Amino acid sequence: MRPLQLTISAFGPYAGKIEVPMAKLGKNGLYLITGATGAGKTTIFDAICFALYGEASGTNRDASMFRSKYAKADTPTEVIMTFLHGAKEYCIRRNPEYMRPAKKGEGMTKELANAQLQYPDGHVITKLRDVNAAIVELLSINYEQFAQIAMISQGEFLKLLLADTKSRQQIFRELFKTSYYQILQYRLEDARKEVYIQTETAKNSVTQYIAGIAAGEDDVLAPEVDKAKKGLMTMGDTLLLLEQLLHQDMEQEGTLKKEIETFDHELEEVNKKIGKAQENDKLKSALEAAKLELQTGIPRLTRLGEVLNKEKDNLKQKEELSKQIAAIETQIPDYESHDQLTLAIQTITEKITKEKQELSDKEKSLGKQEERLTAYQAEVQSLKNAGATHEKMLHELSLIEKREEELQSLREDIEKQKNTERQLSQARHQYVLDNTEYLQKKAEQEKLEQAYRDGQAGVLAASLIEGAACPVCGSVSHPKPAHLLQNVPSKEELEQSKKLAEKAQNVVNEASMKAGSLQSVLLEKEQEIIKKAGKLLGMESLTKAGEGSLQENENSQKPKSLPEKEMGQELQQIETSLLGESTAAKIKIKDLTEQITREKSKISRKEQLENIIPQTEKEKNNLSEPMAKLQTNLSAMQATLDANLLQQKTLKEKLHFESGRAALQKKCDLEKLVELIQKTYEKAQCEYNDWDKKLTSIRGQMKGYEETISKADRIDLSKEMLLKENLTAQREAKNNCKEQMHARVLSNKEVHLHIMDKAEELAEQEEKLSWIMNLANTANGKLAGKEKIMLETYIQTTYFERIIERANLRLMKMSGAQYELKRMEEASNVRSQSGLELAVVDHYNGSDRSVKSLSGGEQFMASLSLALGLSDEVQSCAGGVQIDTMFVDEGFGTLDLDKLDMVYGALASLTEGNRLVGVISHVKELKEKIDRQIIVTKEKSGGSFVKLQL
Repeated sequence: MRPLQLTISAFGPYAGKIEVPMAKLGKNGLYLITGATGAGKTTIFDAICFALYGEASGTNRDASMFRSKYAKADTPTEVIMTFLHGAKEYCIRRNPEYMRPAKKGEGMTKELANAQLQYPDGHVITKLRDVNAAIVELLSINYEQFAQIAMISQGEFLKLLLADTKSRQQIFRELFKTSYYQILQYRLEDARKEVYIQTETAKNSVTQYIAGIAAGEDDVLAPEVDKAKKGLMTMGDTLLLLEQLLHQDMEQEGTLKKEIETFDHELEEVNKKIGKAQENDKLKSALEAAKLELQTGIPRLTRLGEVLNKEKDNLKQKEELSKQIAAIETQIPDYESHDQLTLAIQTITEKITKEKQELSDKEKSLGKQEERLTAYQAEVQSLKNAGATHEKMLHELSLIEKREEELQSLREDIEKQKNTERQLSQARHQYVLDNTEYLQKKAEQEKLEQAYRDGQAGVLAASLIEGAACPVCGSVSHPKPAHLLQNVPSKEELEQSKKLAEKAQNVVNEASMKAGSLQSVLLEKEQEIIKKAGKLLGMESLTKAGEGSLQENENSQKPKSLPEKEMGQELQQIETSLLGESTAAKIKIKDLTEQITREKSKISRKEQLENIIPQTEKEKNNLSEPMAKLQTNLSAMQATLDANLLQQKTLKEKLHFESGRAALQKKCDLEKLVELIQKTYEKAQCEYNDWDKKLTSIRGQMKGYEETISKADRIDLSKEMLLKENLTAQREAKNNCKEQMHARVLSNKEVHLHIMDKAEELAEQEEKLSWIMNLANTANGKLAGKEKIMLETYIQTTYFERIIERANLRLMKMSGAQYELKRMEEASNVRSQSGLELAVVDHYNGSDRSVKSLSGGEQFMASLSLALGLSDEVQSCAGGVQIDTMFVDEGFGTLDLDKLDMVYGALASLTEGNRLVGVISHVKELKEKIDRQIIVTKEKSGGSFVKLQL
């Protein structure tokens, strides 16, 4: 890739549009980019990088910084580059994101980043993503690779020269994409940690299971179990011990089971005898209880018979009570009629009360409507002049606001006048300075002319020959010829002095004209202000003074004005009056604005009342008809109420109870009493019959108990209970022992099973841990006693050695075969990571030493060689990509002349095979060596400019 034409617009320090015809630099060789520090030398390569990839060349610059601070607002920021690639010509245009003036309306808008690429056949690709992808595909390298190949930047590769293994790992990881090997290292280490944790977990599980082996305290194998729990027994012996414990405990468990079965049989026989004895005791107890119950039951049966006879006598009251109930039932309809009349009277009374209240409310509402209507009519009368007052105030406000505008205009005129006075003062001062310089130049010119004239006499005298005629006076005698003076100015110097004096005189004339022009403008503005102030502020003396000055100006060619002191006093007086007038006007405007606001409120209220009054009159008229209707309804309801009251009084005189509810309550009470008498009788009869049957049943049970007892066997219950207690205790002891034995067998079986499972898993984990640990330690450079080289570093050493080999081709030439770089194969200690350490071989004394011991100039040569070697290697790794243009940025100032010649020769060798190398520097010796130059100049304002020198 070789740039042919580069156009930079509002980019970095370049304010305007800069054309760099790089095709004129040729196809190969060196050329120099020179200029003052900060002028924009490196920006040329930044522009090339940005055009291709949208990025800057250095890590400390980004696209947001590209917009030139010197550029005009409407100048676009963009880079256009035409370049040659594969003998074909391409053109790319790219702009960053920046703020520009809006095309419609005012203000600023954002110009979005954009790009387009034109191919040799004319078709164009647009959009950032598509153009970026097309450039990478076309050049076969990305931005990072291009920056490493095409730009050897000051300071960047000194870091690579002096870096340690860890820092170089990071640099090479980005350049040669070796991070996959680092990921493999991390994954192997993670796998080692995971297998180690699994192995330790399996070991802990086996230990926990062994701790769960159970054995009796008196067991002969108990000491062996303690040894296993303490870890003093092998896995095989532990399993054998468990099998012995299980065999022994299962035999003892079987013996105990048979003994328990014998005890169960004996207990069964004893329980049968105890059951028979307990049954006989129960029969005897039941017989005694029956006798006692019979003795107490006979007197109770007698008492129940007496109660039954008494309840038979009470049945006679039922007939009298039934007659009273029938009499009450015949009057129930009359009570219902009485209750209906009471309810009707209550309803009519409530309606009368409600409608009387409603009539009263309407009468009150009518009174309020009349009062409100009277108040509204009075308020409307008070607001009848609101509109006229409002218009009057608006007119007055308009006049005052117009006067305030005129006062503001006068204030602005005074401020402009003050600004003109300052400009006049500056112009006068500049005139004095320019005139002083002119007088100095004029004196120097006259001095040179005098010296020149004096010198010419000496020159003529030196050519006189005694006896020959003088070309001036014709005399042949020359008694006192003039002496030849020293330091006589030349004719060219005299002409130069005249030109400087004339230029200074022109500057003085321009300064004088500028001051005079400002003086005229100032005078005219002063007179206008005085006249305007006199009319606006009513200051008659100022008006006459202004008119007099204007008249005098019309009658004369030169403007005249009042003395500056008097004029300043007049302006001061005007400003004071302006302040007072303006303050008064603002106060009046504020007061009128508030009054107008109040008048608007009055007008609004008046319009509101004009709508409310008709509505209020309508509401008042709507109350009369409902009130008349209410009065008619009240008269009719009162007549109905009086008739109901009379009928209620007549009916109540015939009834014995206060209400139908009281009559029904009495009827209900009588019915309950009749029912109680009947139920009490039935209960007494039922209780008597039940006890009679019960006593008959007790006599039958007593006879059966006596017959069963006479036929039963005699058994000693206390003796059998004691025997049962002894047998039960012996069986429980045997059973407890059996359960303990069974639990121990189950526990040891489970432990045996778990240990068998975990033992196989543990063996597999330990074997896996062994080989994965060796693999992880090898990849991560952690093998004990070995050099600490990780897998990624080992891969990077291949690239590093090739870089060093390419770098030494230049360093040997630059250093006069004194220095050669080499990779240190052994680290200074086996504890830190190594493999990318760098040393320098000094062939003059045969020593190997650190690159940090090199001088500044030697370090520059070494870092430049390393950078060039890295550039070659990156090109090789990128598929043999060839970049026809390279840039080397600064650093040459640290070299003496001899080393500079060597470095220059090495750089010149880079140009072989149609390669063009741009050297960015301001070193004087390089300017003398390199004819083709891009000269960058920077002005104090207006940005930088580019000029080609071929």
